[in-house]
Amino acid sequence: IKYTEENLKVEIKIMNEKVLIKRKNDEYDLNLEFKLNKKIRCKYDIKSVGLNLEIDVYTKILEIEDNRIYINYELFNDNKSIGTFEYKILFMEW
Repeated sequence: IKYTEENLKVEIKIMNEKVLIKRKNDEYDLNLEFKLNKKIRCKYDIKSVGLNLEIDVYTKILEIEDNRIYINYELFNDNKSIGTFEYKILFMEW
């Protein structure tokens, strides 16, 4: 699934047990991988300041349904929590 959200390009790949999300614009490039109850190292490039971070994504909830994806996850940098976030996507075919 590909779409544009204001000036942000988003690409979502849905697989059997995981979801990959890429969010990219002129300011940053964020690549996240979600797999239930797993902590996965991901990349977050902040172009405006030339900073390349490796962040850990721990997926608490991953629900993949016919027309909906719901992800609840926590981000970590240097083993310190950055916060808990949600990603909700509703979609339909035209």
